[in-house]
Amino acid sequence: MRNVLTSSWNVRNVGLILFSTIVHRSLAPGRGTQDFFASRSTLATRTTLANWHGRYPSIIPYITRVLEELSTAGTASAHSPLFPILIIVRSLRWSSNGSALAEELFQIVKTYLGSSEWQVRTVAAQALSSLVSPDQALQQVYGGCGIDTIGLNVRHGELLYLRHLVSEVIDWDVVDESQRRRIEGVLLDQMSRYRSDQPLIAKATMDLLAAYLESVRSPSGSIRDRAVDLAKMTVQTSAYCPGSSLLVASSGHVLRSFGGEEALPSLISSADDDLTIPTLEHLIDASHATKLGLLRSLINVVIESKNTFARIAALEVIVSLPASDQTLRVATDAHIVRLVAVLEQLLGSSKSVPLKEAALAGLGWAIGLVSLSFAHMTNGV
Repeated sequence: MRNVLTSSWNVRNVGLILFSTIVHRSLAPGRGTQDFFASRSTLATRTTLANWHGRYPSIIPYITRVLEELSTAGTASAHSPLFPILIIVRSLRWSSNGSALAEELFQIVKTYLGSSEWQVRTVAAQALSSLVSPDQALQQVYGGCGIDTIGLNVRHGELLYLRHLVSEVIDWDVVDESQRRRIEGVLLDQMSRYRSDQPLIAKATMDLLAAYLESVRSPSGSIRDRAVDLAKMTVQTSAYCPGSSLLVASSGHVLRSFGGEEALPSLISSADDDLTIPTLEHLIDASHATKLGLLRSLINVVIESKNTFARIAALEVIVSLPASDQTLRVATDAHIVRLVAVLEQLLGSSKSVPLKEAALAGLGWAIGLVSLSFAHMTNGV
């Protein structure tokens, strides 16, 4: 382990790789994903800090000392072991018999929420959420992100941390109505400080709101409506700057999940791929009723979009639709005529094999629908 801090970058790099590989082998599950943060259920499969310390008693004191040294230095070099160490910490979970050990690590890891590197803030927030109990998480969410005078990096890191507490640590089955209202007060305060010209911070706020709305069975309408309004405002007014695409993507997620069906047409027809493509992917798994209500918007994507993937996704949604009175009505208007013409053109001129395959399936769907519509008309239906 001493080689990790050697002055020779060759030895240091190899030492970091070897150290990380050995440690992660001891942490990773035997089967399935190694991404513990893929879901709340996979988080529960992590070994506890206390159990892992019992098996490898020299590692936690070592990484604690290294974290203290790097924190005292004020910044970490490009080849420091900071990032792999924080990944190790996030791969463990809190337990009552290791609470003292977790508290010691917590105080040190917390300093990295204000790192100048957003990647470090991200993994530090994950690591920190692994070191608190559900009750502690609830109390810390009550505190929000402190006062407005804290630095932007710290504010971003704390928002990331709050999101992990909300989505992964708090036991929502035991949170009562008064506690929930108190948390919603914190969220309303965060929304009052929302600024879309600070993309990373605004994205962290949007993700925090989404985490709460997804975690709570019956969130208040005011929180949901306010989050949707912020998301609409963001996608309509966001100007391009570093991080803006990430903010737009998070806003689109809020609109798809909580904005209702009326929010979907504008997302589908948006010129921003960060909105259009995820919405089309969402519709592939949506109910037929939702798809039918957006059929003309989907056809417009096929006709007008220059994005090959968006066209393919829209065609996948369209061909999954069943024949019904509503689809038959669409078959009688100009949309279906234009769709057939565009699909024939794509089959003849496109160089994309996947797009040609999707166009062929779409053309079969459209011709079949027109034939069915004609049959209905001749039968007097």
